[in-house]
Amino acid sequence: MNLEILTPDKKVFEGEVTAVTVPGTLGSFQILKDHAAIISTLE
Repeated sequence: MNLEILTPDKKVFEGEVTAVTVPGTLGSFQILKDHAAIISTLE
């Protein structure tokens, strides 16, 4: 899957990844290809 990481100033990363692990406010979670849509807050 293609991942883009954006800040208000610039694009930090763009590329193919197999999974993404992010620090959510209630704990870390992982997103895999074809994962259900999700909206969450991050630390």
